[in-house]
Amino acid sequence: MASRNQKTAASRASTPQESIPMLDAAASSGFALAQQQMQSLMALADLVLKRAEELRRCQLDAAQQARKRHDKARADVASAVNPTELLNVQAEMLRDDLESASQYWQRMASICTAAQAETLEHLTRSATQLGRAATEASAATGYTGAEAAPAKPDGADATQAWNRWVDLGKQWSDMLYRTEAALH
Repeated sequence: MASRNQKTAASRASTPQESIPMLDAAASSGFALAQQQMQSLMALADLVLKRAEELRRCQLDAAQQARKRHDKARADVASAVNPTELLNVQAEMLRDDLESASQYWQRMASICTAAQAETLEHLTRSATQLGRAATEASAATGYTGAEAAPAKPDGADATQAWNRWVDLGKQWSDMLYRTEAALH
């Protein structure tokens, strides 16, 4: 006779498909849709975290370079013998700091622009995939959506929302390019 632990272990070893005789089309297509949504969100989170790391590396590099420049300037101030040399150290430090600040902000803007482009590309791709999956799921269940929603002209709301989103993205890109051009 099998012990109680052996029976529970045997029941845990079975897969969900074995424990549920048949998954209907609606449940499996709903699972596929949920799985695609989760994968899309995880990919988007990965993209955001990757760009955050890149921004932090940029900040760290800029801080390390500034520290080296200021250490050199401190040594030059200590070795200066007249006011002209002090003014030269100050002018050199100011020029180097402004140049490095310009490079820093250009690099930050390029990272943000790349992140924006990748995000928009990902969202577009995901919306297309999820739209297909939702269409397949509704076809599998026989749901047309005509009962729940009033008749609208061929996805006008979705199209308008998408167009507004794209316009905002273009405005953001234009702002970044103007800022980058102003830094030059």
